[in-house]
Amino acid sequence: LLGALGIISAGVHVHRVFDIGQALHLMLFAALFLLAASWARRHGSIFVLRWYLTGLVCGGAINLYFSFATPKLLLGVLPVLYMQNGAGGVLGLTVSLGAWLMLTRNTWHDTLIALASLLVGTGASAISFSKTSMSICAFGLIAWIFVFLHISTTSRRLRVIGPLCVVLVLGGSVYLVHSSESFDVAATLVQRTTVKF
Repeated sequence: LLGALGIISAGVHVHRVFDIGQALHLMLFAALFLLAASWARRHGSIFVLRWYLTGLVCGGAINLYFSFATPKLLLGVLPVLYMQNGAGGVLGLTVSLGAWLMLTRNTWHDTLIALASLLVGTGASAISFSKTSMSICAFGLIAWIFVFLHISTTSRRLRVIGPLCVVLVLGGSVYLVHSSESFDVAATLVQRTTVKF
C-alpha cells in the first residue's frame, strides 16, 4: 500500500525517480515479509530464523573483515565498522536472535549459527560507534546469560557450554589485565561507550 502511494505521489513530485525508488524499496520489503511468512508456514519458523541469521553472520563477518583490513576511520586502536548505523543495528540484533535460535535449536548447525551470531554481532556492535547498536547488543547479551543458565540446568549434552563461557570470560579478563595491547583495545571500547552515552 505504501509502495503504491509512493508511486502515485511520484507523478506530482519533483524528485520522481527517487520517489519511485523508495516506493519499490517498500514493495521489496513487503515481498520479503510475505516470502518469510510463506517459508515459516511451509518449513517452520526455525528454518527462517536459521537462514536469516546465516545471512547476517556472513554479511557481518565480511563487514568486520573489511573494517579491519581497510579501515576508513580509527578511533583509538580500533577501526569503526563500515555503515556503522545501518549494519551496526542489524548486527546488534543478531545477538538477540541468536539467543532465540539457541533456545529453539534442532540441530548442531543451529547451535553453531547461534554462537557465530553471538560472536559476530558482539564484535560488530563493539566497534560500531552507534548507541543503538550497542544498546541492542547489550540487551542481547542479557538474553544470552539467561540462555546459558537455562542450558546449564536442562541440557545434559550442552551443560558444559555455560561453565566454558565463564572460563573464557575469566581467562579473557586475566589476559586483558596483563597485556598492554589488549589494555589499549579495552580502553578504546570504554572511551567509545563513554563518548556515545
